[in-house]
Amino acid sequence: MPAKKRQRILWRMADLIKKRSQSNAKGQKNLDGTPWAERKRKRKSGAQKDKMFRYLPNSLAASSTPQFGTVSFKKKTKGKAKFHAGTIANQHAKGARIHKDSAKHAQAMQAYEARKGLDKGNATRGQARFLVKLGCKRRGQKGKYIRATVKWIVENMSFLQAGLVISSLQGKEKHDAWDIKLPERNFLGVNRSEEMKVFKRVMQGMNYGWQVKKQDMRG
Repeated sequence: MPAKKRQRILWRMADLIKKRSQSNAKGQKNLDGTPWAERKRKRKSGAQKDKMFRYLPNSLAASSTPQFGTVSFKKKTKGKAKFHAGTIANQHAKGARIHKDSAKHAQAMQAYEARKGLDKGNATRGQARFLVKLGCKRRGQKGKYIRATVKWIVENMSFLQAGLVISSLQGKEKHDAWDIKLPERNFLGVNRSEEMKVFKRVMQGMNYGWQVKKQDMRG
């Protein structure tokens, strides 16, 4: 078989696997079809906002040589994340346990808020409403404590401060360290049944299109 033809066949396989992986992520399911574990905390109202990996699958790319077909992540990802998209996907695919230290976490949050200019007035409206519900008070103009309003909390408290006050008002025990467990959410690749479908589909069209050059394509 000509090397160019082998390369084209392997690329088609890789491309189909890439598309199946993206479909798994869109459907929020593992390779065996089981649904992913849901978020413990809902970020925003609406099902679409609660979906995970809405942008990560867009970083997938298919490539090939005459010997190998590869599905990998592009280096450039949306946003300013410090980690490669492949590293994040691998953590979620295998599951992970992330250790957090309260002092380091608070220091990192303070540095982030100060860098973004959010150290005053960064609390979310959700935090503010919950604080009002808990009976949060602030010092008034005459030195007396009065009930804090949602508007005042949003404009004067940082996200970190609001979180600390909520924990204090709820009487939660303060922990010096804790672990965050990421459940397995594997969307990369195909299962055995889909693998055979990909193979058959590529073999059916193996004699078509491999000689066509990209610059000669129209449409």
